[in-house]
Amino acid sequence: MCQQLAQKTVASVSTNLSSRAEAEVNCSMNIMMFGILEDRDLNAWRQKVDDVLKFVAGRAVDVLDIFRIGRFHEGKNHPVVIKLSSIWDRQILLNSANDLKNYGGRVCISPDEPLEERLPHILQHMKLHAELEGKSVSLN
Repeated sequence: MCQQLAQKTVASVSTNLSSRAEAEVNCSMNIMMFGILEDRDLNAWRQKVDDVLKFVAGRAVDVLDIFRIGRFHEGKNHPVVIKLSSIWDRQILLNSANDLKNYGGRVCISPDEPLEERLPHILQHMKLHAELEGKSVSLN
């Protein structure tokens, strides 16, 4: 009986881990938002995100989950990952992202990409900033 329970538990845990890994890899309905100031009040910054989404889409957008990447630091702008319920909402938001020029504040929206695709862009961005500061940089 103990062996059967152990096998069921292992099977259940491995199923949950694999579905979670698949969800993390599948970014097809996610977007990233940059420029939202951090706030200890969870509802405050989520309301800011909702306001930006409503401004860009011109209507309320159904959101499954919103979370920040990184630890809280006062005055910092960590990226926000937004999991949308519809691929159409994602397309509308990405196509209308240029409208954020008219929004008060420096906020931008980009598609969420897997780390393998995002890493070269991050490294190039870091290299550019280091070169602007007069540092010698080489990427390996």
